[in-house]
Amino acid sequence: MYKNIKDCVVGRKYRFDEHYHNVCNDDVNLSYMTGKCVTNKKFESGHQLIEIQMHVDIPQLQGEFGNKAMFYFPDDHQYEKIKVSEYEGI
Repeated sequence: MYKNIKDCVVGRKYRFDEHYHNVCNDDVNLSYMTGKCVTNKKFESGHQLIEIQMHVDIPQLQGEFGNKAMFYFPDDHQYEKIKVSEYEGI
């Protein structure tokens, strides 16, 4: 069962549906890859930060990104409809 990326629960593992993540103006294909939600924080300003720690190393997410796909709403409005499903593996 799919859920919106905004509804991820910290500590649970997820698998992306089709998803291309923009990192430094480069589209990185994360489609059907898995990761663990390590942050889902809502701020008083109405913003929300979600971080998914990827299970495999993604070269474009190394360094300052710590191999995490990051979503910051409402700024990342292009990701509003990203779908993930809970994942039991790894």
